[in-house]
Amino acid sequence: LSALAGVRRDGFAINDQEIEIGLRSIAVPLFDSRNRLVAAINVGVAAVQESARELRDLYFDKLIGVQSALKPLLV
Repeated sequence: LSALAGVRRDGFAINDQEIEIGLRSIAVPLFDSRNRLVAAINVGVAAVQESARELRDLYFDKLIGVQSALKPLLV
């Protein structure tokens, strides 16, 4: 539960080879126009390509931009 609290606080989650060895990803939630959680989007990379720390710096702002753009379209 503490991991979920961190995701809620930070607005993203990092998966560092937890689902598949060799794969890292960063995900952000998608909210509908009523601010209800409806889905998530993520970017995945080969673990040798980026470190877990680099994922946030490289992709978080872009994912938040997509999150914002999709919100009014999700009803």
